[in-house]
Amino acid sequence: MLQPNINKWHILAIAMAGSIPSTLDSSMLGVSLPSIASEFSTDIGTTQWVISIYRLIIVSLLLTFGRLGDMLGHRRIFMWGLLAFSIASIFAGLSQNIGMLIAFRVPQGIAAAMKMAVGHAIIAQAFPPAERGKAFGFQLASIGLTTAIGPALGGIVTEFLGWRSIFAIDVVIAMSTFFVARRVRAFSLETTRAKGQTFDRTGASSLFLFLLSLLLLVNRGPAWGWGSIPVLALWVSIFLWAALFIRTERRVPQPVISLSIFTIRAFSLGNTAAFLAFTAQHILLFLTPFYLQMVLHLTPKTVGLTVIALSVSFLVFSPLSGTLSDRIGTRRLTFIGPVISAVALFLMSQLGADSTPFDSAWRLALFGLGMAVFQSPNNSAIMASIPPAHLGVGSSMINMSRNMGWLMGTVLGAAVLFALLPTFESMQQETALFLQALKNAYLIGAVFSGLAALATLVPRGKKPS
Repeated sequence: MLQPNINKWHILAIAMAGSIPSTLDSSMLGVSLPSIASEFSTDIGTTQWVISIYRLIIVSLLLTFGRLGDMLGHRRIFMWGLLAFSIASIFAGLSQNIGMLIAFRVPQGIAAAMKMAVGHAIIAQAFPPAERGKAFGFQLASIGLTTAIGPALGGIVTEFLGWRSIFAIDVVIAMSTFFVARRVRAFSLETTRAKGQTFDRTGASSLFLFLLSLLLLVNRGPAWGWGSIPVLALWVSIFLWAALFIRTERRVPQPVISLSIFTIRAFSLGNTAAFLAFTAQHILLFLTPFYLQMVLHLTPKTVGLTVIALSVSFLVFSPLSGTLSDRIGTRRLTFIGPVISAVALFLMSQLGADSTPFDSAWRLALFGLGMAVFQSPNNSAIMASIPPAHLGVGSSMINMSRNMGWLMGTVLGAAVLFALLPTFESMQQETALFLQALKNAYLIGAVFSGLAALATLVPRGKKPS
């Protein structure tokens, strides 16, 4: 319920600022991994866990913190997340070896999950339904801006100040947001603890272990081998924890997730469409730098400037799309957006060895337009589809769909590429084969975007009371 005499734009600004360090952190650290590997004298495969463990923890805990937000108050969980993220960032920046750094990324991921899980719920509570599209548009624009500048900023900071300074930036942004939020009256009007609420520890634990096992399988399965002992053990773990979770949620009076929420078509289909759209996006983002660097022989700087076209387009059009959805509704935009993205991916599949960087840049910008047209209205439709008591779960599901799409797109892109070109050397030498693999992957991405568009056409049923 909206609270009287609050400035909803202050709340939006705090929610946007609080999400920045979590997003900026990953994009900046990505370019600093070689420096981290060099300082700690370790291989890139081990160093990659600095990024991977962080994302795995976030996705595994989003739904749990969404439920806690519904119980204890979304802004309260958000504030705790800001404080915990700052503390974890300090320890991560002081790490003396790669093991310590990876270990401290676990509490940092937990804190990031706290903020991400309730961000959309905070905005949905502050804005009336007629203005949510605009609000989500601005939020997504801030994420697009952060994603765009992250790699470049990470490279500059790492070169001149060292990779540890990335965590110092995390602390400054998170703590500044924390202290500003404490002084803003709109954020101090937190909902009180709901009476008679209990936390489903068994359900939360089994959900966490199920998701962690699933994400590890998707993330490490190709490297370990699908018939290996660790992979088979993960399959067993997935089924056991899933069975325990479903059994628990059906029996407890206050489950961590009410399974009935998935019977709301607009909620389920909206998240399905988001997962499909983000899978397509990350097929594109994973493979395009390989094409630009290995086929067109562009420098890393030029590659970055080319790929940034997608983020810039997304940044520009997200607020416009959100505002438009408030006026004309969400249905048409959530269909048109993935169609535009599918066209862009089809056009990407037509690139060749004689194409120019501009040929890639405008196609990437077209894809960014499609995602901008889709995301704000889709987020607004999802949050409008569920009862107020489940806003935290709804918020966390949106973020979970995005992160699951990120993992699936990366895995699919790698699988299609390595099916034809199993080694890095073959990728460099077999240009024609590489272009064929790239075309196949882009077309698969176009199919995923098309499926996302079709998901938005399915009748949504009645809105719940």
